[in-house]
Amino acid sequence: MMNENQRQKAIDWLNSTGRSFARGVEILETAGFKPGVVRRLKTLGESDTAMMHLVENVRQYLRFIGIDVEDTDAELGVIDGAQPEELLQEEDKGLSIDELAVKVETGERALPETAGKAVVQYARWYREREKAHRKMAEIAETNEPEHVEKRKQLSDSIDELTSKMERVYPLIREYLEHGVVPAEEDLQQEDGDRADTATDAQQEDAEKDEDLDAFPKDVLQKRLKSAKTKILRKSNLLEYQQETKAEVPNPLPDCPKRVKYEKEIAKLQKEVEALQWAIARKG
Repeated sequence: MMNENQRQKAIDWLNSTGRSFARGVEILETAGFKPGVVRRLKTLGESDTAMMHLVENVRQYLRFIGIDVEDTDAELGVIDGAQPEELLQEEDKGLSIDELAVKVETGERALPETAGKAVVQYARWYREREKAHRKMAEIAETNEPEHVEKRKQLSDSIDELTSKMERVYPLIREYLEHGVVPAEEDLQQEDGDRADTATDAQQEDAEKDEDLDAFPKDVLQKRLKSAKTKILRKSNLLEYQQETKAEVPNPLPDCPKRVKYEKEIAKLQKEVEALQWAIARKG
């Protein structure tokens, strides 16, 4: 009954005119849906960008009522319920990654070279994506060809920036949480693409060499959950051209981006299988 009441409140809120930001946050908070994401939204406060993320998470709540959903929103920087600020070292508590990047860029805060690069790259892509979101919000919601084309261009840009951020974020997290300094080859190149000096066969050999049995079971389970989430998001990008399921399919046409997503899904599926075997061996 509780779920049904909360469901109706969420539907009413989505259908209301002049949606109240505070009310939307309250609905998710009362439902206990993604508490880390909710805290992030409260921290950010009301804005066009925050409202956009709030609407999307309310829609997710309606789709996944009663299902254990990962408390993650890559675009908000929330991973497993933790906000970016909560992953910072003691001397940097209270800073966002963007603020930490400014300190690194100005020389006020010294980090190992590769860790500093990762922080600065993430912040730069975050700023670019926020600018793209603002431009998207300014486009009239009509089907005029020029508006459709502008939305598509901005959407593609946002997707690409999000992918870059998702690739570099684990490196930042490992450094901030465990002091693991990123390897140079794991960083993005100047143009934002991953350095790819090894062949596909070499990369596959390196992945096979990883001893999953050396990781604790809870770490393996988190990696499995993360890999499955990535597969779902990339599958949605193929089927709907967005990371979440839409009401009507909108398949991504044959293009380099489609090939890229299909290769990433195949790689993730192999990772899922390997992780499942490693977890099973733990008993």
